[in-house]
Amino acid sequence: MRTFIYGCLLFLVQVSFAQQDPLYAQFWNTQQRFNPAFTGLKNEHEAHALARWQWVDINGAPNTQLFTYGIKLSKYNSGVGIVYEHDKIGFTTNHQAKLNYAYHLKFSENHSLSFGAAAGINNVEQSGVLIFPDLSSVNINRTGTGFTSDLGVFYTFKRLDAGFSITRLFESYETASFRGTPHYYFYAGYLFGKKEGFQFKPQLFYRTNNGFSAIDVNALISFKSTYLLGLTYRDRDAFGFSAGYTFKNFLNLSYTYELTVSKLNNNVSGGSHEVHLGFLLNGAKKE
Repeated sequence: MRTFIYGCLLFLVQVSFAQQDPLYAQFWNTQQRFNPAFTGLKNEHEAHALARWQWVDINGAPNTQLFTYGIKLSKYNSGVGIVYEHDKIGFTTNHQAKLNYAYHLKFSENHSLSFGAAAGINNVEQSGVLIFPDLSSVNINRTGTGFTSDLGVFYTFKRLDAGFSITRLFESYETASFRGTPHYYFYAGYLFGKKEGFQFKPQLFYRTNNGFSAIDVNALISFKSTYLLGLTYRDRDAFGFSAGYTFKNFLNLSYTYELTVSKLNNNVSGGSHEVHLGFLLNGAKKE
């Protein structure tokens, strides 16, 4: 266990150099964060607020808040949006703000291809003294502000949707203490059933940064587009259990609990919690 904790502390030092995208269990509610091509694609106005507490019993574990807002510009076959994210892990606090733009090629009512790009700013702060089990220590006190950008594509055909995106594609800081590493994402989902009754949607979400990779396999079951239950498995990491309620296809509240199955579950992590509040505004359509 001492070796494992030591490795975790080393990881906290390493992320000070190569910035990482936060992890979310409800990836279906955070599409605009990872793929700008999704912006304005589904609804006239769409907003999401999400908070995540990961590995709650571990000091310095990730704590993340996210807000996204997208608008469909039907006249211009486009979507625009904003993304703000606050992420804290260990001694590192990251603020990210981005502007998204998407262009939608609509082949028919249920068939489209969207291309998107995002540009924004990362602000990173690090402060603290890291003490290792052998009583050696590392002093950390630095800040950096940098430019970041994303690219993405999103395809929909009837009940199928799929997307591919790259975040931190071009990222630079005014100090050599920080650097960005491109992250690659692939998403696919297919919807079964009718909105008047039960619907079933299996989904797959894969992410990698050429150093770390994870794949989520998810199944969502909804009833009358109002009640939602979900089960997710993240390879070698966690099981997620989700529940949600949507009021008149306008307001959505959902919660996910993740049971850790990696080594952190050895009476260490305490699991992870995620709460989401979503708004579909002004002309939002049911799936």
